[in-house]
Amino acid sequence: MLAKLDPERRNWTFVWPEAELPGGLTRVRVQIHAGARHQIRAHLAAAMLPILGDPLYGEDNASAARLYLHHRRIAFPRFEAEAPEDWPEPTLL
Repeated sequence: MLAKLDPERRNWTFVWPEAELPGGLTRVRVQIHAGARHQIRAHLAAAMLPILGDPLYGEDNASAARLYLHHRRIAFPRFEAEAPEDWPEPTLL
């Protein structure tokens, strides 16, 4: 991860809040153009917005039942998949 903004937009992580959840949590929509889920985890943690249940970057929120990171839609050349929108609410221990 770079300490300054990468001029290559394909390496950026875009984040939009979608819904406020109980316990001071926020569901967000994240878009990346290249990279992997580790990029999302690292970038959100660097912005002081760790993902619920992330044992590597989450610190205080690693007590969730699982990592709350899901691919809603994923697209590659000649392949695209989309998940239904009925996301389960987070379950804290």
